[in-house]
Amino acid sequence: MEVSIAAQTIVFFEAALLGIALSVVYDLIRVIRVQAHARRAKTAFFDAVFCLISGLSLFFFVVFAAKGEARGYIIVGAFLGTALYFMTVSKLILRLGFGIAKILSKVSYPVRRSVKKALGLLRSDARKRPAGTKSLIKLKKYFNFFRK
Repeated sequence: MEVSIAAQTIVFFEAALLGIALSVVYDLIRVIRVQAHARRAKTAFFDAVFCLISGLSLFFFVVFAAKGEARGYIIVGAFLGTALYFMTVSKLILRLGFGIAKILSKVSYPVRRSVKKALGLLRSDARKRPAGTKSLIKLKKYFNFFRK
């Protein structure tokens, strides 16, 4: 089996592109996390999602692009791509992401307001129900996992 320097160079640059792509994903997740007002639990969830995405991406890259040969230069290439991205266009992507999120928030405000109003009406109707069904509504507090 012969080692081709040209093939290894191509894999190195592809790994750098993988690092850039994963950095873009990280910035997009960061925009979502900030817009969701993430505290510890949500931040941990988003970090776990990113780790899963990056781990699977790196695994499939090694299996398919590098033909199963896990080499150190693949990790170095991915880190150099990440560093290059964060030193150059990360701020631009973040501004763009936050701008799009702001526009989406303004556009979706009427829908969110009407849904909130409808839920408020449902809640007020629930208070008017017969006494036997109120005990079922009290069970709601035990199923409010996602409130905080």
